[in-house]
Amino acid sequence: MKFVFSIIAILISLTTFAKDIERKPASIKSFDGFPLDAVIDVPRGFNKSDVKKVVVFVHGSGPQSLDEDLSSLTIPKGSTNLFFRDVADSFLKKNIATVRYNKRAYEAKKRIEASPDYKNSEEFKKYAEHPLEYTIKDCAFFADYAQKEFPNAEVFILGHSEGTGVALNVAKDKKFVKGTILIGFSNESIAGSLLEQVVYRDLSHFSNLDKNKDGFLTANELKGKDGPAKPTLEQMAVLDINGDKKISVSEYKAGNYSNLIVRSDLYNHPYIMDEAKLPRSSDIIKTAPFKVLFLQGEYDNQTPAYYTEAIELINKLIWKKKDLKFVYFKKAGHALDPRDNLNDLNYRVVPSETLDKISKEVAEF
Repeated sequence: MKFVFSIIAILISLTTFAKDIERKPASIKSFDGFPLDAVIDVPRGFNKSDVKKVVVFVHGSGPQSLDEDLSSLTIPKGSTNLFFRDVADSFLKKNIATVRYNKRAYEAKKRIEASPDYKNSEEFKKYAEHPLEYTIKDCAFFADYAQKEFPNAEVFILGHSEGTGVALNVAKDKKFVKGTILIGFSNESIAGSLLEQVVYRDLSHFSNLDKNKDGFLTANELKGKDGPAKPTLEQMAVLDINGDKKISVSEYKAGNYSNLIVRSDLYNHPYIMDEAKLPRSSDIIKTAPFKVLFLQGEYDNQTPAYYTEAIELINKLIWKKKDLKFVYFKKAGHALDPRDNLNDLNYRVVPSETLDKISKEVAEF
């Protein structure tokens, strides 16, 4: 998920999507009375007391709807890509109930679009001062809600991207939560993730353009018209800081990092201030009494697979916990969607076979 930059504007539909699903839309007041549109999905033919497992969904960053609509970032253009809805549908086929709700940021965005003066309201200002705190409290509220609605069910929390940290922070305080399901896990702060995405993710382009592998890019090496060659050549006069007619890998990284410096407001964002007060995700996992299932795309270039692989490595060598499980999806991106390579930034609709694998892992977990 893209922090700050991603704005999802397509409104959701609250209709029934599959024959074996009973989809119940509702407006539910969260812990402070703020209403959040939600959907409670129950396998058709089940009473809530019959359900043995229920999953609460927690979004990635940005103003996300309960469907976590990725359509605007998806190819081919015009595709409908409702990631959370599709995953929820696959769970229901395994008789797993689900609870999904609009993120508070999404509801706030809708209110501002309807009435720009809402930004000046005390309600919005309180939220804007501590957005992550409200996100965690909303998730905790819906975990409690799921426990009450499904009295005989085990409660799990599924977090995607930013939501992985939210899920872990809620699960550590809610003793009834049996486990977390983490898609696109990050053990870094938003600032750390931005550094990874902006500075280091692009270095493979440098390596590919550096034909003689001497650590420099020359005008001759940048004559190609494909990919990043042409725009890099056009910026050569700027990136060639020492004027030696070539771009070093350090100069290349400096060009990327300068984008973060000019957006220094990101580092002063209230979200990051809230985040600094929380325990690191790995510290929660290390002592967690609940299960943790990692579902990780190997071509994820937003929360790279090495975050998850590092947890698996430490667990094998040091922690030796039995309640952690690691499942990797080949050639899959940040939402377990098909990608051409590690540098492919385009989302695609998750194929049915991947959804079946996700639901199978969760059902057996």
